[in-house]
Amino acid sequence: MTGRSLARDVVRIVALAVAYFAAARLGLWFVDTGPRMSAVWPPAGIALAAILLGGFRLWPGIVVGDAASSLVAGLALPAAGWLAVGNTAETLLAAWLLRRLVGFRNPMERVRDVFGLVVVGSLLTTAVGAASGVACHVVLSGMTSAAAGGVWLTWWLSDATGVLLLTPAILTWAGWRAGTLSFRRLAEGGALAVTLVVVTLAVFTGRLHQPYLIAPALVWAALRFGQRGTATAIVLVSGLGIVMTSKGMGPFILTTRAASLLSLQAFLGVVAVTAMLLAAILAERQAAREALERALSEVESRVRQRTAELESANAALQLAQTQWSQFLEASPDVMWIKDVEGRYVAVNDVFVNFWGAPRDRVLGATDDGLGTRDLGAVRASDAVAMRDGSYQGEFIEVREGKEYVFHVKKVGLHDAAGRVVGTLGLARDVTDRRRAEQAVQQEKAFTDAVVDSLPGIFYVLDNQGRFVRWNKVAESLSGFTAAKLHRKRALFMIPRKDRPLIEAKIREAFETGMAETEATVVDAKGATRVFLLTGTRAAIGGETYLVGHATEITERKKIEEHLLQAQKMDALGNLAGGVAHDFNNLLQAMLSLTQLIRLDRPESGRRATRLAELEDHIKRGSRLTRQLLLFSRQDAVRPERLDLNEAVLEAEVLLHRLLRENIVLEIELTAGRLPVAFDRHQLNQVIMNLAVNAADAMPVGGRLTLRTGVDGGAWVRLTVEDTGHGIPAEIRERIFEPFFTTKEAGKGTGLGLSVVHGIVTRHGGAVEVESRSGAGATFSIRLPRAAALPEEAPGAEVSTGEVEIGHGERILVVEDEEAAREGLSEILGMLGYEVVAVGSGEDAGLLPARPAFALLLTDLMLPGISGMDLRAGLRDRWPELRVVLMSGYPQDEALRDQVHSGAVRFLQKPFTINQLARELHAALADRPAGPV
Repeated sequence: MTGRSLARDVVRIVALAVAYFAAARLGLWFVDTGPRMSAVWPPAGIALAAILLGGFRLWPGIVVGDAASSLVAGLALPAAGWLAVGNTAETLLAAWLLRRLVGFRNPMERVRDVFGLVVVGSLLTTAVGAASGVACHVVLSGMTSAAAGGVWLTWWLSDATGVLLLTPAILTWAGWRAGTLSFRRLAEGGALAVTLVVVTLAVFTGRLHQPYLIAPALVWAALRFGQRGTATAIVLVSGLGIVMTSKGMGPFILTTRAASLLSLQAFLGVVAVTAMLLAAILAERQAAREALERALSEVESRVRQRTAELESANAALQLAQTQWSQFLEASPDVMWIKDVEGRYVAVNDVFVNFWGAPRDRVLGATDDGLGTRDLGAVRASDAVAMRDGSYQGEFIEVREGKEYVFHVKKVGLHDAAGRVVGTLGLARDVTDRRRAEQAVQQEKAFTDAVVDSLPGIFYVLDNQGRFVRWNKVAESLSGFTAAKLHRKRALFMIPRKDRPLIEAKIREAFETGMAETEATVVDAKGATRVFLLTGTRAAIGGETYLVGHATEITERKKIEEHLLQAQKMDALGNLAGGVAHDFNNLLQAMLSLTQLIRLDRPESGRRATRLAELEDHIKRGSRLTRQLLLFSRQDAVRPERLDLNEAVLEAEVLLHRLLRENIVLEIELTAGRLPVAFDRHQLNQVIMNLAVNAADAMPVGGRLTLRTGVDGGAWVRLTVEDTGHGIPAEIRERIFEPFFTTKEAGKGTGLGLSVVHGIVTRHGGAVEVESRSGAGATFSIRLPRAAALPEEAPGAEVSTGEVEIGHGERILVVEDEEAAREGLSEILGMLGYEVVAVGSGEDAGLLPARPAFALLLTDLMLPGISGMDLRAGLRDRWPELRVVLMSGYPQDEALRDQVHSGAVRFLQKPFTINQLARELHAALADRPAGPV
């Protein structure tokens, strides 16, 4: 509550207390025998009116005013307090019951308000208040019980009369607002007041002996001036009657003053209630009449508005019909115009022809009689068009047993004021199109079923290499769901090392129209499978795609590898004699040179020459053993940059021993270096397979030529040409098929050329064949040219002054061959390292932990333990220990993978001092490892 509202409430409470006190003094002027009893008690009416108007928070004004009046009247303080509390409670109870039970509303223009005031405010609660007051006098003033009943009745009637006479007047005048009053209205009011005074005085002075002659004047007040005028007239008549009766005048004077008072109260109560009820009845009737007039006026207004809207809608529809009629008739589609009620205003001939109904029967009618299949949906679509402005959807209608599909569009029509007046509709027959779409869907389902039944993976890639179509086999074999494959690049299923090759093959297919290659695919579980991939360029819907097929060849590759290894072993058997002859010659030369060096005098100048010759023989032996290892081993593809000319020269070493003596081997190498990215072992295998195949084609001897060259700027070429019996045209297309052979049983596996084709295509190359029967064959291998190789400085082994020198780092050498161990110890000492050399892993484990070793140089194959396991064990003792492994041949495939990836440092025996120094220096500097 704000300060201003609190001040306003205080003023109202004070005003109520003053008014209550003044009314009490006036009421005591009418005192009869007994304490505080009169014909009317005005404070009761004033108090109830104040609470109903101002709220319950004004109750202190009643307490103060009542207590003050009682004290001034001579009552003791306890009695005054009792009476103040009782009268306040009476008033508050009356106000609460009127609001809660009656729903009392001012200004009492309802019959229920008048009845509520009479029964609750005037009779019921005042009886309670009178009982409280009499009880106070019995207890505190010594009133006898015999007198109490009469006093209670008089008290009750005086309070009830006060409420009945004053409360309505105060309530009705409280809501009055001064306005312009006509002279006629003022004159009529004055005449009514004069009439009431004259008639009342005439009745109470005895000139008129019928007091009910006052009633017509009260009826006049009720009819002409409503509840306010009626309440005012009642106060005027009651005031005059009470004054006259108190002076002993009037028709209500009986034998006793109490009887006279009761007679007057009965008269006043009947007159007041009758007049107020009449006024309330008239007010309710007037309110009903006004409500009816307002309703009629509203209805008339709505009718006029609706009429205007309909006229506007009709005008708009007529205008729309005029504007659209030419378009409706020219349209090949079903078209119509409806009003807001769904009645057809205009239709075109197509509409009439489809429904088969006369135009005059359609216009003005709704869809009910047309035979529409789904009437509810039609009406709902009309409502959507009028509400949202547009609608479109599909409807199916049946005419003469035939089903039609229509694509329907509807728009709302508006008048100039923007009000919706109807809809314009268009229905296009899309039956044939839907049937065509269904046929396409059926064809797609059929195609999907065929593709899914194919024995292999079928797929389609867009020009970005992403999956756009695949069959169920692709999902089942790969383990990837359709959501995982959709628009995913195909390379995500290829191991990272193989992705450049597959990406190049995809490019080749888009550029040349077709490509084929083998690829390792990683499935959803991480397992690898080998597939033969073929891709063909296809133009579909104006876009270019790659249509591909993948056949799993994992098992076939395993079989090929086993058979190929067996083929190698067979070839190695043929090579054994020639290799033994070469090694014996090398050993003889080396033995002779060492004996000559021993016999030479120290000052002889020939010692250096003979040492150089000895070193050359050792290197020739190393190359021979390396070629044997490359030829015989099984290994995964490990592409590296190498010189094609150098690879041919390395293969020549074995080819001389592999070919029969009646076959002449010629090598024609182009000038310069030809860099290619190829697995060295597999390139050697390709050359050997082609050479063996050529040798088989020359059973009586001939010439085998290996030729290298440049094919444009981006390709290099290796040609293997023979003078054998050639390849017949009818089998030329099949020579690269696995297990296809024309040799006798037991003479060949049919895998040689298939392996060549697979290896070359896997490295991004191609194999071409030129041959005719009886004229030899030429196999040309085209390979992508790689980046330039680093230049190698020519010359012999450099001196120790030019190699990487150590700085006293401690190196542990573990080598089971005593001669090799001692030689390594001496060389490492010369290079500036502190060396400890042992012959086994067990001896290495017995060495003290301090001082620590910086590097371990160990042979891979040791008695009882491998170099890999020794490395792990010693690193537990020396966590910072660097490790370099060495071996004549790393048989463990996992080790070969680590060596190739750079995870393990490795020296291939035999190695030079330069190679040893360079690898040790790199390991101690913690540079990336690489195979040597």
